[in-house]
Amino acid sequence: MIQKFLPLACLLLCVSSVFAQKDFRPGYIIKDRDTVKGLVAFRSKHNAEAGIFKPGKKDKAITYAPGEAIAYGFLGDKKYEAIDLGTIEVPKKIFALVLQKGAIDLYYTNQTYLLLKDNQLTVLQRKPDSIVTKTIYGERRPVFAADVSYVQALNNLIASDCGLNANAVLFSRNQISELIGDYNKCKNDYVEVKNFRPFVSIGASLAVGLYKSVLTLDTLPGYKFKGDVATVWQFDVEFTAPRLTDRIVVSLGLQPVRSTYRASTFVTSSVQTQQDDMTLKVRYFKIPLSVRYNFGSPKNSLFVRLAAWQGIFQKKDVRFTTIRTTRTGSAVHSSEDNVKNGYRNPAGITLGVGYDKAIVSRFRLFGEFRYEINSGFVGKDIHPFSAFNFMYVLVGVGI
Repeated sequence: MIQKFLPLACLLLCVSSVFAQKDFRPGYIIKDRDTVKGLVAFRSKHNAEAGIFKPGKKDKAITYAPGEAIAYGFLGDKKYEAIDLGTIEVPKKIFALVLQKGAIDLYYTNQTYLLLKDNQLTVLQRKPDSIVTKTIYGERRPVFAADVSYVQALNNLIASDCGLNANAVLFSRNQISELIGDYNKCKNDYVEVKNFRPFVSIGASLAVGLYKSVLTLDTLPGYKFKGDVATVWQFDVEFTAPRLTDRIVVSLGLQPVRSTYRASTFVTSSVQTQQDDMTLKVRYFKIPLSVRYNFGSPKNSLFVRLAAWQGIFQKKDVRFTTIRTTRTGSAVHSSEDNVKNGYRNPAGITLGVGYDKAIVSRFRLFGEFRYEINSGFVGKDIHPFSAFNFMYVLVGVGI
């Protein structure tokens, strides 16, 4: 059964990759001191080259070179400013990521830190490790020596003010940014830069709704078990990577299922009539692992879902009743647990489509239709003798 859905899973991944190449996020661009809000292309490897901007979703994208715009950025996320490097090795103007603003402005681009103080630009680049000869245990041996010329450059900039120095600072974004931030605060010239969006974000959602299911048994081909329309709820813990993409959400959930299935056959002849009724009641928990893809903004978007789930703690109650009526009277035969193939925890695949809508603060409201095809709870682990499908209509709230 799962093999049947592999092409759909591959299709979903392909669609995700295509849309990821056009990942426009809410942002702004600054031209001639005027700030224009809209959508900005999120391209982690090419943001220094140009800013790609759209005033609206349906508008044509416009590419701005560093000389055509002062800055651009993403709402609640990183900002890029045009910097004039004026060196031979790199273009004269590029967009650089803003890390700190104040007495010293700190920027980052392509493994290089740019520090602007009193209109003087300092470029920090770490040179490759060199090989030097040192005496070790009385012998002269070649060893690798890390480049620390950036430490002296940082110390010259902060000039040992406020008791700060770069002697123990590594050539890393966090440590250099923290040092410059402390210096700016000490000089009472500090401008807070918006925090970068986290690599991992955790949310939650709760959905309630109705479902209808049908069960079939291989060993009882004459029976088609129709389930009652029942209420259901599902709780999910959702994981996203906002720094990489807003569109893909991975979630792990819990859903209790309590279903009743009924089937009957009716046979008549000149001698007797026979009616067979069968009722199956089952209770278990679903543990779904799903991937949701948003076609637009996470909180105002059409989305699709692909999930695989496993049932646990299965409990059953099976009753089989036969009523035979003859010319002389009728006889009723009733038995329990008539199915001889054993019982198993079910498992299956879910496909869903829905829409997210932002409401207040961080909350979102969503509606979703789901369809499931599953191996049923009758059978053995190596050979399920049953299958069922579900149709859901759900509404929920998430954060």
